[in-house]
Amino acid sequence: MQDHCKRLAAALCALLLSVTFSCCSESEPPPAQVAPDEAPVSAEPSAPLFSEGERTLSVLRRLGTAPLCLRLSTSSEELFFSGELTLYTDGENAACFLETDGERLASLLTGGDEWVVRYGDETYYKSGDGYLTDLLEDLSALADADGYAFDCGETIYEGASYDYESFMDGERNVTLLFAPDTAELMLALIDREAIDVLEISGDIPDGVFDLPTGFSLIHP
Repeated sequence: MQDHCKRLAAALCALLLSVTFSCCSESEPPPAQVAPDEAPVSAEPSAPLFSEGERTLSVLRRLGTAPLCLRLSTSSEELFFSGELTLYTDGENAACFLETDGERLASLLTGGDEWVVRYGDETYYKSGDGYLTDLLEDLSALADADGYAFDCGETIYEGASYDYESFMDGERNVTLLFAPDTAELMLALIDREAIDVLEISGDIPDGVFDLPTGFSLIHP
C-alpha cells in the first residue's frame, strides 16, 4: 500500500519539477541541453517572431491559470516515473492520474481532502501527504511568472527541428522545445530526459474530482 503512495508521490514530484521553476533574473542564461550530435541549426539572422523567453513565460502563466488540463508522458525512469500523467484542476480541486506498467493510480484533492485511488483493486483511502495542495500553491504562483534568464535558438532533437528556450531550475537544466516559429510546446527536457507535452488546455471532464463509485474505502 505504501508503494502506491510512493509511486504517486514520485509522479507528483516529477510533475512539480516540470512545471515549477525557480530561476532568478540575475542568473546567467544557461546553454541549451542538446546531445553532441544534435547541434543548433545555423541560420541567417532575421527578426525574431517571439521575444526572448516569451513562449516559456506564456506556458508558465497558462499552467498557473485554472481551469487546467495538463497531460505529460515519458519513458525515462530518471524522472521518477514512466508512463502518462494527467493533471486536472479548477483552482480549488485537483485530480492527478498516473498510468504506468498497466496500472492506473490517482491522487484527488476534493472538498479540502486528499485521497489516493487504486483502480486495480478498486479501493481508495485518505492521504495526509498534502502533495496536491502544495502543487496548487506552486501552480498559482506561476500566474505571475517573470524575471527569468533564457538561452534561446533553434535545434534538432531526434531528427526533428525545434525552437528552444532553456534555463536553469536550481541545478537542473530545463529546455522547452517548441514547433518552429510557433508557441506550440512539444517537449520539455529535464537534464536531457524528455517529457512529451500531450496537452495543455482548459478542458476538464465532468466528475473528474469525484471519488469513484463502487470502490471500497480502506484504512492503510
